[in-house]
Amino acid sequence: MDPNSLLGLEEPPDPPAAAVSPPAASPAAASPAAASNDDEEVGVPIPPLPASAEFDTYEALFLFLRDWHLQNGASIVKASTSSRREINGITQPTWIRFNCDRGPKRQSQSAGLRKASTQKLDCPKWTYKVVGDHHNHGQSLDPSAHSLFRRRIPAQQAKERELAGEHGIRAREIANLVRQTDPDHAFFRKKDIYNDRQAIKKERLDGLTATQAFVKVLENGGIKVSTSCDEEGQLEAVFWTYPWCCKIWKKFP
Repeated sequence: MDPNSLLGLEEPPDPPAAAVSPPAASPAAASPAAASNDDEEVGVPIPPLPASAEFDTYEALFLFLRDWHLQNGASIVKASTSSRREINGITQPTWIRFNCDRGPKRQSQSAGLRKASTQKLDCPKWTYKVVGDHHNHGQSLDPSAHSLFRRRIPAQQAKERELAGEHGIRAREIANLVRQTDPDHAFFRKKDIYNDRQAIKKERLDGLTATQAFVKVLENGGIKVSTSCDEEGQLEAVFWTYPWCCKIWKKFP
């Protein structure tokens, strides 16, 4: 580990840059550099969900709901789940309730998901039931207004970890490289990447402060280290020297 990577210095702010939007295939277009007004609404009503089909798995149903809301300027959050029971050898809930992510203060749309079964006992299906189909807000200008669409997939998280230790690379540049990993999941913002990078650095410190981790790296590298503390026991200085310096000092005292 490079000692410089443990200092955790805050990077200087990026210079102003115009937000550029790639061609969009849907009303919910992603912006590589989402602006602050992307949280605003366009006033276009959010249409009601279509009638539910039957889905083989919860994952397939959730993917449908996610993509439908993405295309219509909205998003959902998980609100509650039922108690779990075993179905075909798998312990899982029998229903899951989702709400509009705009929060409890708004009249929200809920997609209450319930477990429905065909006549064959071992062939359960998932469907959804709309509890309320009215939103008191319009469609969002950009999917980045919703945390669900800003999530990084595992490949993007791996790319973040790869780049987290690089010096001199800004969060905006990391964001561009992470987007190239999967352009279909490119709705996150620069602040998301910055927060991820800080979390990765904290994880790599393994519970130590930046200075403690710095001293540990020096000691593990065979470098002599001495520290100085003030009257209150607070570290105020770190001194270190290299083995070849010690040899020269002993040779020429």
